[in-house]
Order: sequence, then C-alpha cells, then structure tokens
Amino acid sequence: MRTALISTLERTNEGIPLAFLEMGGRNIGHWQVDMARRLGCTTIVCLGGRPSKQLDALAQYAEQAGAQFHLISANLQLVSHVTADQEIVVIADGVIIDRAVAPKALESGRGVLAVPAERGLAIGLERIDASHAWAGVLVARGQIVNQLADLPPDSDVIALMLRLSLQARTPLINLGNDVLADRSVMLALDETVVAERETSLLSSARSRNSWWLPSRALAQVLVRLLGPEWLGRGPLAFGFLAIAMLCSATGLSLFGWQFFGLLLLGLSTVLWSIRLELNDLSERIFGTSLNYKFFPHWKHLFDFSIIISLIGEMSINLTFSEYTTPILLVGILRLSEITLHGRLRKIAEDRFVWCLILGSGAALNILDEAMLIFSIGLVSSMLFSARKIG
Repeated sequence: MRTALISTLERTNEGIPLAFLEMGGRNIGHWQVDMARRLGCTTIVCLGGRPSKQLDALAQYAEQAGAQFHLISANLQLVSHVTADQEIVVIADGVIIDRAVAPKALESGRGVLAVPAERGLAIGLERIDASHAWAGVLVARGQIVNQLADLPPDSDVIALMLRLSLQARTPLINLGNDVLADRSVMLALDETVVAERETSLLSSARSRNSWWLPSRALAQVLVRLLGPEWLGRGPLAFGFLAIAMLCSATGLSLFGWQFFGLLLLGLSTVLWSIRLELNDLSERIFGTSLNYKFFPHWKHLFDFSIIISLIGEMSINLTFSEYTTPILLVGILRLSEITLHGRLRKIAEDRFVWCLILGSGAALNILDEAMLIFSIGLVSSMLFSARKIG
C-alpha cells in the first residue's frame, strides 16, 4: 500500500502556488494526484496552508479519482497517515514528469528519480550529490516518516523526505539528459515555463502520422492551431461533437441528402481524430486519459451509420442489392484492415477516405457504381497482398 505526499506551499514570484498553475485547462496539483494514483497510492496527503476553494477542489478531484485526501499543515501530522509497512511516494512542488518517462521501477518498487546535476540545477531542481539532481518524484519505505519526530518541526518536509530516502539507501534511477532537453521532466516555477511545456507538447504532434492517414494528420495540424487551453476540455467536447455530427449525417442521408450526409460523416472522423490527438497529449501531461464507456464503440457506431447513409431513404421499393451492397462494402473494408499492409492499410483504416470516395460518387449520381468499384479495388488489393506474402 502506498501513500503520496504532495505540497501546495511553494509559490511563484507573483504569489501563486505552483500546484495551482494552469496547464492545458487543469492545474499541476491535478497532474500530481493522477501521478500518485498511477503509482498505486490509495491515500494522498497534501501539505498546505489554510483551507481554500482551490484546496477543496483538489480534495474533491482526488476523491473522485478513488483516493482518500488529507490536508496537513505541520510535518508531524504526516506520521499519523503513514505506517512503517507502507511505501511513501513524494512529489515535489511544481514538478511535472511525462507519463512515458516515469520508469516501470516506480510502479512496482522503490527509487529516487534523478537527472544529471548540471542541467537539473539549471532549471531549479534540487541537488542530490555531485552528479545528480532530484527529478522530483521518489518512492521509499514508509518507516522513514517516523524520523520526522526527531527533526525540527518547521523544516522543509519535502526536502527532509528526500534526505531520509537517500539515507535509507533508496536506489537512484537516472533518467538522463534527454528528458530535460525535450521537457519531459520540468519544474514549473512560473506561467512562462508552463506555457513552454504546453507548446513543446503540441509541437511533438507534428509528424507522428503521415498524410497516408489523412484524418489523423489533419487533426494534428488543427490541434496545434487550437492551442493548449483545449487539452483539458477538448477530448470530451470533440468526442460529443463528433457523435452529434455523425447522427446528423445519418439523418440527412435518410432524407435523401446522401452527398451532404457522407460529407458530414467524413468530417466527423476528423473531429474524432482531434479527440484522439488531444487525449494522447492530455495523457502525456496528466498521466490519465478520457475513456468514457461508449467511446470505444465509435468504430461500430460509424460503420452502422455509413451503412444507413449508403442505403439512403428507406423504402419497401428498394431492391435486395440496394440493402446488401453497403453491408458487403463495410465488411470488405473491415477485412481489408486486417489483410492489407503499409500505406494501403492506412488508407483502408481511415474512414475519412471512405467518405470522400463514396461522397463523390453520390454527388455524381453514381453511388452504386462507386461502391462496386471500391469493393473490387479492395478485394484486388487484398488478393495481391496475400499473393505477395505467400
């Protein structure tokens, strides 16, 4: 069992607690709560001043995340919240570590995260020894907390916990210089540093997907234009917006406006890709992602909508083939995602491409022919791919 210790005492030159600096629509305190929960902490102890609305909000956030939250104002109060058989996770004021960087060792064992001293001290991190600076997160034996009773009550408890951890021979885990160069580890001393971190993360989305996957590539461009303020609320907003557009598109197709319906379906995939991009970046910042229960079913919902849109106006006068051809096409597309490789697979996976091709067919009043040509092209590609592998 683990207990986390965080703090809201350190402030910027303007008097703002580092824990409450905003980053991507959420504050650093929320990130630290998420980090603590990911490291298995069931209790979070916060060293802070008097109760405030911000502290109340932080407590509520921790409880919603499934942890008990305790606010303390003195070092000795920590002793009553940590037993000797537990482990304590200490996260320093204003420290942010990219989720991808936190070593697996901290999830199952003890350690003090460290970086090379020269560059670490330059950004304000605390020195450990001649070669290392503390990266701001450690996991140590809970029994070291009892030693606080023998130390001055007005001492910096975060610094004390670091020293006690090192004295207890908690192993150092050196993260190297790269995590400082790309700001995967940073100390948020003011709003400028936080803004640089947000900009760095947005820039990192620049080339992770090629234009062979156009909806994701276009989404990356749009995410950079949206700015960091959308990192917090964006995944939820764009998720619901994509679903709303998908439903509207289906309705338009049912009333005979297939071209506009398929066009909106294509745009809904771009909105969904924006949600995925924002969610990935939010996960890197805060260590958590937004995964509502119905979101994983997006692909099935989209395929059902595209079938309805391709059928168009429902009528008893429709032939059997007019009902079954859209179903057959979606089935072939699903199969092609498994069978094809490389760039062809990316195109087959990107439903934005489907909608552009089929929407063009609807606009030219050759939708049936477009579906058949599309199906033949996919089947031919799969046969060629299978023969090449064989």
